[in-house]
Amino acid sequence: MGKGGASRASRAPRIGFVQPHAFGLLFPGSRAPFGGAEVRAFTFARMLKAAGTFHPVFEVGAERLPPKGPLPAAEFEIFPGPEREFTLAKPDGDTLRAFERARLDALVSLGANEVSHEMTRLGEALGLPTVVGIASDQSLGRAIYQNSATPNEYGVPGFHVWEALQRADLVLAQTRWQQDHLRRLTTRASHLVPNPIPAGWEDLPAGRASAFEFDFLWVGRPGPDKNPDLVFEMARELPRATFRMVVDGGLAALPEWWRRHLPPNVVLSDRVDGQAGIQGLMRACRAILNTSPLEGFPNLMLQGAMVGCPTFFLAVDPDGWASEHGCAASAFGDIDALAPLLATALTDEPRLKDMAERARQRAETFHAPAAVQRSWTGALGDLLRETGSVGA
Repeated sequence: MGKGGASRASRAPRIGFVQPHAFGLLFPGSRAPFGGAEVRAFTFARMLKAAGTFHPVFEVGAERLPPKGPLPAAEFEIFPGPEREFTLAKPDGDTLRAFERARLDALVSLGANEVSHEMTRLGEALGLPTVVGIASDQSLGRAIYQNSATPNEYGVPGFHVWEALQRADLVLAQTRWQQDHLRRLTTRASHLVPNPIPAGWEDLPAGRASAFEFDFLWVGRPGPDKNPDLVFEMARELPRATFRMVVDGGLAALPEWWRRHLPPNVVLSDRVDGQAGIQGLMRACRAILNTSPLEGFPNLMLQGAMVGCPTFFLAVDPDGWASEHGCAASAFGDIDALAPLLATALTDEPRLKDMAERARQRAETFHAPAAVQRSWTGALGDLLRETGSVGA
C-alpha cells in the first residue's frame, strides 16, 4: 500500500503529473514551447478532473516560478519541484521530499524518456504506483534495449526508455502498433487509450473556405526530429504551391540561415495562440503537412479532421489512417515521393474531400472524448485498487 493509504480513502486520489515541458500549457502567457505529450497529459488531467473522482496535480520546476509569494493561478493545482538532472542514478533527497509534501497517490508521465524513468524510481521510493504513456513511436525503436547507451531520435539514451517501460505499473499505448511493438520489445501488455479529439473541437462544423488562401500548413518545433527543412525543399520543388509554417518557440528559434534563404512561397510565423487561430489556418489551407520521421498519434491530425483538413505525411501512418482507412496520405518514408504526393493535393480536390470526410468520421467514431475518458479513468481506477493505493 502507498504511504498513508489508510487516510486517503475519504478523499479523491491525488494524481501527480510529471511533465516538465507543460509549463506553456499551465501558464499560457509564458509562451513556453510544448509538444504532443504535454497536450495529451493536459487533456488526460482535464478528464480526471471532469470525472470528479480524481484530483490531478502538476509538478512545476521551482526555478521557473516566482521566488517569493503565492504560486501563480493555474487550471490545476501545482507544486514546485527542485531543479535537477533527470539522468542521475537515483532521485535526490530534495526531489523525494518535494513529492512527499505533495501527498500524491499515483504518478503519471506521458512520454517514455529520462523524465518518466526518474518518475518510476520516485514511485518505487515513495511506494506509489506509476503510469507511463507512450508518446512517440521512437519509444519502441532500435535504440531501446536493456542497458542501451544508444541515443534515440531525441538524444535520450535508450536505457532510460527501456527502464521507464519496464518499471511502470501501467503503460498506456496510443495505437495498436504501439501495443504490438511494446509486447515484442518487452513482453509487456499495455492499455490502449486513443488520443481524444481535443477539447473545444468536438462540435465544430466541418466547413472549409470557398477558396484556399494557401496550400499546406506545417506546425511544430524547429528541431531536427521534425524535419522542418523539408518544407523548404518541397517549396522549391513545387514553386506554385504555397506553404505556411507556424514555428513553436517563435521565429527566434529558427536558424538565421533559414530566414535568409526563405523560399518566396513559404510564410513563417510564430506559434498561433488560441484555438480560433489554428482553426482559421486549417480552414484556409488544402492540407496539413507533417514531415516527422516518427510520431505517436498526432493531435494536429485529429484537429484537422474536425474541420475538414486532411494530413499528408512524409513517413508515418498513424494506426493505418493512410494505408487502411483512406483518412490521410503518406509517402511512407520515401522523400522522393513526397513532392509528387503533395502535387496531387493541388489538383485532386475530390480526393481531398473524400479523405476529409473519412477522417472526421473515424475521429468521431474512435476518438470521442467520452469514450477515451472512460477508458483512461477506468484503467487508473483499476490500478489504484490493485495496488491498494486508495480505499475505493
